[in-house]
Amino acid sequence: MFLSLATSSWTLDAGARMSPPAAAAASPHDASPASILDLQRAERWCTEAGLSEAQLRSVYGHLFRRGGAFTPAALHEAGLSATSATALCDAFDGVTSRVVERVPSEGGMKLVVELPSGQRVEMALILHDHKSSGGKRCTVCVSSQVGCSRACSFCATGTMGLRANLGAAQILEQVWHARNEVPVGYEVRNVVYMGMGEPLDNFDAVVASLRGLTHQALFDLSAKHLTVSTVGASPDRIRRLADLAPKVRLALSLHSATLPLRAELIPSATSMPELTAALDYHAHKTRSGVMLEYLLIDGVNDRAEDADALAAFCADRNAAAARVTPPLSRKEARAAAGYVNLIPFNPTEAGDAHGYRTPSDAAVGAFHARLREEHGVNALVRWSSATGRDANGACGQLVTAKGGRTRLRVPRVAKSAT
Repeated sequence: MFLSLATSSWTLDAGARMSPPAAAAASPHDASPASILDLQRAERWCTEAGLSEAQLRSVYGHLFRRGGAFTPAALHEAGLSATSATALCDAFDGVTSRVVERVPSEGGMKLVVELPSGQRVEMALILHDHKSSGGKRCTVCVSSQVGCSRACSFCATGTMGLRANLGAAQILEQVWHARNEVPVGYEVRNVVYMGMGEPLDNFDAVVASLRGLTHQALFDLSAKHLTVSTVGASPDRIRRLADLAPKVRLALSLHSATLPLRAELIPSATSMPELTAALDYHAHKTRSGVMLEYLLIDGVNDRAEDADALAAFCADRNAAAARVTPPLSRKEARAAAGYVNLIPFNPTEAGDAHGYRTPSDAAVGAFHARLREEHGVNALVRWSSATGRDANGACGQLVTAKGGRTRLRVPRVAKSAT
């Protein structure tokens, strides 16, 4: 048993690209068993146990750089005393969740991950092959919640309601699983918070997970390769995200630039002035633009007038970026202009109930052309957003069975790095 030797908590400052949360108090996610990927909890425990920052860094270096096992013997070889190594393994697991289903798809894979509670979330791996460079990379689409309370009319996840918020470690464990599941030759480079849940509704855990993803002692990903997606129902949290994670990219699920239609698609949609004011603040604070996600639904929001309204919204965003002080450099101005991702609707039962259909390729092309050629909007059609349809793992299709709520607690996973 350890005595507390430290007078104040320390954090792993060396290698950190984001500041730790302001409060170091225990969170509601602190239920046992704990994951060693819970950086905030690991820092607290090591402080109380009298371990140094260098010793915790050696643990993470052992796991992330050398692929070592999370066992007392392995941690002792990595530099901890036998007593400290045993105590750490008693207090933490390597990971607390497990992959229970793998569904291959054209261009990627859907993973079903079971949490210690028995709840399940779905996540997606999207594989990219660059023919010109020969490079292979993977984008990991992670979930931040079990279900979602926002009930967007086109989205399968919203039919579940909100069942649970994930802790930061449970979000990080999805990326850990992805690193172990990705095919040989591919590198996990990008992480997008576009899976199950509204990330800003689980704000503290999401920000803590961003710190773990960018920390050089852990996943060591660049902040510019991380994207948090939101329906924009919490303008104040858009501002807070800009304050705490200014280099992380923001994606806004817009889907319509007019409030009546947007509220029909996204019942929790806030007023457009509130939303644009938050986006203005984000642009000023981060000196970068927002990625607009626009789901194209046949006959609903893919008409010429919808394209014109979207173009006007983009023009307002560009004008706001031009007012940023001090003035943006040419490079910053290009980044702040942002861009639009056009996403053809992926069929879901929720969408079927509203009669939603995927527009034809010709209709998608016409909408795209009107934005680019008539209005000069930087827009791309994300045909890759359909990747995973054959596994029900494409954008908007992630959902788990209702039985997941009552599943029995699973045994603790083996203490290993894999």
